[in-house]
Amino acid sequence: MLAISIPRAGRIAILGTSLVQQNHNGSDSHIATSARGWMSWAEVLSHGRLACPVHHDPAVIPGWEPSNRPGISRFFTGLNFGVSGQKAIEIERRVARLLAEDFDLIIVDAGTNDMMVETKETIAEIRARIATPLLAAGKTVILLPILARGTQKWPSGGAERAKAHWINQMSSDFAARHANCHVFDWNTPQVDTADPDGAPLAGLSNDGTHFSVTGGFAVGKALAAYLTPLVPHTAPVWWRPTTASTPSTTRSATSPAPKTSWSAQQPAQTTFWPTTSSIPAPVHGSQPAAPSPSPPIPPFWASRSS
Repeated sequence: MLAISIPRAGRIAILGTSLVQQNHNGSDSHIATSARGWMSWAEVLSHGRLACPVHHDPAVIPGWEPSNRPGISRFFTGLNFGVSGQKAIEIERRVARLLAEDFDLIIVDAGTNDMMVETKETIAEIRARIATPLLAAGKTVILLPILARGTQKWPSGGAERAKAHWINQMSSDFAARHANCHVFDWNTPQVDTADPDGAPLAGLSNDGTHFSVTGGFAVGKALAAYLTPLVPHTAPVWWRPTTASTPSTTRSATSPAPKTSWSAQQPAQTTFWPTTSSIPAPVHGSQPAAPSPSPPIPPFWASRSS
């Protein structure tokens, strides 16, 4: 029987490209949650039960520079491990570092920036290599399929759609073979099922690739519902960093990140957290049912030409 881990809802990590990084943004003086962010909406729409905590950090970390621009910071650290412009191999190189952080469940996006330069076999292999050490470390891994792009990016009936379909099917097969590995199909809430190319619905993307506010909301709503059976109901807490990174510093890509301590505090009052009375009492000795294997990728992603 497969052993199913029960991750903490307040310690969800996200890893990937600009599609992940866009959940947060920052500058020298502040960080903010983006309304275009799907994880941001999942946190709100779960009434605060799901959380991907981040905090301000202007440090420049080689290998974590957005769009591969030397000397540029993301301006935040925490459990959003998204870096814009990165290919799957660059994401893989960052896995050892992020494993030093404290999280139970991680949502993984990789491969979208490789579609025009790598073979489908290479992309699928690296995606599996990213997930393997995370699973070995006891993490629950949620794989995100290659996101369907608009026809202005991927021409109607083009080879890219058939390629994405094949890679996504490999990810579903990988998840079916590994305990604690699942696939969340973020295409389903944002593609037009009547379109033979599975292009995004009007208004859900600003540029045919990245989510608009409406698109982030649609995916976040679906993600909040998807994660509900995978994470337990727990008493509401605030997670706050008790140490901060030194501003305006450069850290080595191979040296461990400064350890951030997190303290749990009961909120005095909040709109988003559920009240104690609304949290079901635990049933001792029971375990949640194992989630069903991920379904096959819907056929409308495939190219109309062979």
